[in-house]
Amino acid sequence: MKILTIFLACVFILISATWSSAEIYKYVDENGFTHYTDSPTSEVIAPDENLNSVTIERTPSAPSPPSPRKAKPQEPTNLDSITNLLNEINEFEEENPQEKLEPEVELYVTNWCRYCKSAKKYFRARGIDFKVYDVEKDKAAAQRMRRLTNRPGVPFAVINGRHINGFSIKAYEQALGAR
Repeated sequence: MKILTIFLACVFILISATWSSAEIYKYVDENGFTHYTDSPTSEVIAPDENLNSVTIERTPSAPSPPSPRKAKPQEPTNLDSITNLLNEINEFEEENPQEKLEPEVELYVTNWCRYCKSAKKYFRARGIDFKVYDVEKDKAAAQRMRRLTNRPGVPFAVINGRHINGFSIKAYEQALGAR
């Protein structure tokens, strides 16, 4: 009898561990209520909702690093040498104005996707402007995304014409560098 009880307890623990490892999705509806589901898209779009909305997020532009120059011998660091170096950099920038090309970034997302939030955070942190399309709310954007990629997942980014499925810092940096 003890062996049967121990066996059943072990089976119960294994089964409950399997159930507890399921993913749970959380979202907040338009009324501010928080919902938890086992499927990623349980939010229903109201028929009168504007389906062609586009969100453009602007972030302050990050300063560009100075152009590489020939290395000078190391000098002891003091306030005067730092001031002189900053003055040299300013003079160099005034003499060599460079057109700063902004990258073109489109981001296809959903509001419940944590990787989409990470992608937005990545571009904001680097001061890169990007257009955001919510594929659950914007049918035209969802169709455009299907034409661009055969994968249904989000986030999907188009950076300078390069298509990137998923959130990948390495892929984003490669696309931003290849202008």
